[in-house]
Amino acid sequence: MLWKEFEKADDAARAASRFEADVHERQVQRRIDEGLEKDEAGNLRRVFSADDFNDTFRKMLQLRLERNLISKLGLEDYEADIIRERIQTVFGRAPAATKQIMIPASDQLQIGDASTQQVQDLKRRGRQRKR
Repeated sequence: MLWKEFEKADDAARAASRFEADVHERQVQRRIDEGLEKDEAGNLRRVFSADDFNDTFRKMLQLRLERNLISKLGLEDYEADIIRERIQTVFGRAPAATKQIMIPASDQLQIGDASTQQVQDLKRRGRQRKR
């Protein structure tokens, strides 16, 4: 089981590397087509991070192995709880919001199309007149 998963991880790492090189090559070619010299076109920061991909894939691999072990150990009844806890442990908790955005009542979000918005505006004006 471990060798099989290792081969998958190795294939994924190679695919990520090829993808990264392909994306970079396309960006360079696009910049050459825009009129930049080849040296200038190749001087750009890579957008895709193979390291991030590999790290995420490694974590997913770990969870997949643990899920296989759960079934081999006969713990299927507890699988959902175990996997939920393991996901939180491996990937960490979701980050908290950095700030809240308050929308004043006068700047309400538009819901629906223009006619729906018009009806909402008429209702709001009617309520304001009643006051």
